[in-house]
Amino acid sequence: MNTAPRVLIRVEGGGAIGLGHLTRCLALAAALRKQGAQVHFLTQTTEPKLLDKIKAAGCTVSRAPAGSDAAFLIKRARTLGSSAVVTDSYTLPRDYHRCVRKAGLRVLAIVDSAAQPHDADLVLNQNLGAHGVDLSGPKYALLRPSFIRARGNAKPKGRPRILIMMGGSDPRQVTTQALKALDGLENEFRIDVVAGAGYGRISELAASVKKASHQTRLHHDPSGIARLMSRATIAISAAGSACWELACLGVPAVLLVLAENQEVVAAGLERAGFALSLGKASPFPMADLRSAVSELLTDRARLIKMGAAGRRLVDGEGAGRVADALLA
Repeated sequence: MNTAPRVLIRVEGGGAIGLGHLTRCLALAAALRKQGAQVHFLTQTTEPKLLDKIKAAGCTVSRAPAGSDAAFLIKRARTLGSSAVVTDSYTLPRDYHRCVRKAGLRVLAIVDSAAQPHDADLVLNQNLGAHGVDLSGPKYALLRPSFIRARGNAKPKGRPRILIMMGGSDPRQVTTQALKALDGLENEFRIDVVAGAGYGRISELAASVKKASHQTRLHHDPSGIARLMSRATIAISAAGSACWELACLGVPAVLLVLAENQEVVAAGLERAGFALSLGKASPFPMADLRSAVSELLTDRARLIKMGAAGRRLVDGEGAGRVADALLA
């Protein structure tokens, strides 16, 4: 008889809303499976690449119809034999968690702000300054195992490498604007541009990469993302889930705010000494980005200090800690 714990994860992701929620839930799923749990994803996305990512992680997946309520999840959980539920969504009804708990299921709610409604057994907020929840701060940042393995990677010799990554979809094409900003710099460096699985205009981005004045390479949904990130001297990034990955690897970041919930993340990481925040990406801060990158490239001592601050914040073991708490 199979007595392995079974966990259902309710999460969304896609070109319109980004992949941050899905990425961190996949990290938690890896930690849960390491402890012997079986993990099933329930999501509204129909994007084949994202569904394939879930299956490739050793998890099963099914679709939640648009507007489906807690009763739908409860029924699915009972069919699967799940005893615990994880939610990571901004759109669930206010009474969602209460209904799921009343059905006898243990609930972990992943949130990014104190304003998000929840009535869960456990609440996770991995952001700096989080308080009043069970699991708070970067100690519980949900990172995939590859980032722990990549922490010890040595930086390649030669010209500095600048990494540009604006999330899994980047619907506003901020990646292209960042690339144009670097064209105005005379410093010597190489550029790695990362486009996530949900990036919708890859041919246009490829054309911009080809025209770049610096040696530039495009990586579309790369499989070895942790290794690629670990090689960077500086990262230009959205202030989303990738921040914790960069911090874990000790890669100093210049951050752009692409969504309201990213403002507190960017500000907190700047205060912690790991990143520089340029604020909102609209209108795009072209001159500020050039200035920030140019100054950092000529200040090795500052880069080392920023990288060390990131490593102190995030050790990469957060997913394991959260899995322990959920399965306790």
